[in-house]
Amino acid sequence: MSRLKASFFFSLVLILLVTISLAYNSFPRSIDPSQVKEEGPSPIELLSLYASIGKFASSLDLKSSLNISSLLGKIYIPQNLLYVFQRFNSLLNETLSQMNTTNYYANLASSYVSISDFKEAEKYIYNASKSLALTKISYDELYDASSEFSRSTGIYYSKLTEVLNDIETGIKKLEASIDNLQNKIESTKPRLVNTFLNISVKPLNVTYGEEITVTGLLYDENNNVLPSREVLVHIGSKEYTAKTNSFGSYVFSYRVVDYVQKLPTYVEYIPKGDDFGKFSYTSSKIVYVNVSYITPRLKVSLSQSKVKPMDKVKLYVNSLPNLELRIYFLSNKIEGSTDDSGNFIYEFTIPSNVSEGVHSIVVSSLPREVVGPSQTSVEFLVYKLDLNYSVEVPSLVITGVPFVVRVSTDKNSTIALVSPSLGRIFVNHSLTLSKGITLPLTYLDGNFSFFVKLTPDEPWYRSSYKIFSVKVVNTLGILLLVPLFAVLASQYLSKVRRKAYEKRVEESKNKSEFHSLKEKEYPYPSNLFFKLVSLIERAFRVVMKPSETLREYLRKISNIPKDLYEEIFDLFLSYEKFVYGGPRYKNKSFSEEIAEKMKNLINKLRGGEET
Repeated sequence: MSRLKASFFFSLVLILLVTISLAYNSFPRSIDPSQVKEEGPSPIELLSLYASIGKFASSLDLKSSLNISSLLGKIYIPQNLLYVFQRFNSLLNETLSQMNTTNYYANLASSYVSISDFKEAEKYIYNASKSLALTKISYDELYDASSEFSRSTGIYYSKLTEVLNDIETGIKKLEASIDNLQNKIESTKPRLVNTFLNISVKPLNVTYGEEITVTGLLYDENNNVLPSREVLVHIGSKEYTAKTNSFGSYVFSYRVVDYVQKLPTYVEYIPKGDDFGKFSYTSSKIVYVNVSYITPRLKVSLSQSKVKPMDKVKLYVNSLPNLELRIYFLSNKIEGSTDDSGNFIYEFTIPSNVSEGVHSIVVSSLPREVVGPSQTSVEFLVYKLDLNYSVEVPSLVITGVPFVVRVSTDKNSTIALVSPSLGRIFVNHSLTLSKGITLPLTYLDGNFSFFVKLTPDEPWYRSSYKIFSVKVVNTLGILLLVPLFAVLASQYLSKVRRKAYEKRVEESKNKSEFHSLKEKEYPYPSNLFFKLVSLIERAFRVVMKPSETLREYLRKISNIPKDLYEEIFDLFLSYEKFVYGGPRYKNKSFSEEIAEKMKNLINKLRGGEET
């Protein structure tokens, strides 16, 4: 009974110590999520995506390349980088799409070559060649845009060039595939007469609105000119038709109205009518015309770059006179134009619902004849003021005992106190909110969590959100745990005592049975030996275990009186010879000699008593 009381007292003290240690912790804890500024992806993340696109493109796994390319459109990009980013990725996607189309036509052509349908095969080879030409044009524009893209995004230009080289590897594979198909057709079907187209474009450097002249000659492999043939002239993304004269020459004039720095131009010949099946398809090389036009400089500034909601801001634009403008900011689109002095002023109010962070205003000018398009941007930071408020809450609560949570602020706000665990929401529109809360006795969680959200009426103050966690002492849990601990402790102590008792009984039983068996079952003189061992054990309290050898037991009793030990030592060695020495020591005279020594030693240990 005393042990049961002790275990009960021990459990109670343990619970009280744990409760006190929890009460002295620094409560309540609160989490104040910081307002993170939105920013674009890191150059390493972008490069990883582009590298994957390049690797897939180089192996002509264009479906995977296009899938990854589509993910780029879902990445958040700051407004000031949006134009450069979208332009580069638009050219990238156009190049990959053209490669995919080229690969599709090449595969179709290959399937028709395998069944000797050369007519269909040549049709798809033509489509593949045409698509390949468009692919090269898109790739060249992509390569030109890569330098500005590298500077804007922070991606190393050398790394971006590796990606473009991988894409170029894929394009070369497509070109080799088309050439192989053409060679296969040439070696299999009746031979066509090869045709050739040369091209000359003058001038190669023009200003917007000026005219270029495209000339050239169509002839066959025997240097025979091909008069009155229709050729297709491709200038940029446009396609025109021209006809060769009686000397096989063609001439085409074009007024440059494209706002591009390099205008790709090439010509192709598609055999038709009587020429089909007689002459081969051919195309000229691609010639690039350098186009010059005025890119107006847009000087943009704001009256203030750090603003709060509802602040008034003026936008100042200075550029060429009478220039049409498009202005994009905060999902708004404004149209206007500069005055005769080249100035434009626009005043606007920062919306009340705008989010904190950096926002951009993008200003674009519309092209007009020799004046090309231009675009620039300016950033402004929207910030809000911190709301002063306090939350009063106990550091420790007990189930069944009421406590009060009080929220106070100096600005009219909508105050919300939410407890997910209790499923309760308290809302008040005022300067304060005070609520009494009682946790039920059945509340078994070790913490009571709730959050407070304040939304001020004035939009230039930021909302506040905090999570609180308070330690809970459960009275019902303590009442249930104390007797449980007491019972468990009592059961444990009883089990320990029972095992100890069973062990002592077992050892005593084994010892008794061991000597009893030895003395009864073993023949003369072994029965005398075990009597001797029993006397030694009682005299010197050194037990001989069943597993021990004679020599091991001699070492255990080596600290007994020297004379007695030497006598026992000699006797044990003689007995060892009798037991393990074989027929030589099994004779009657040797056994009688040992038995006599044992009797004398037993009498000595008994104090002269007869054996």
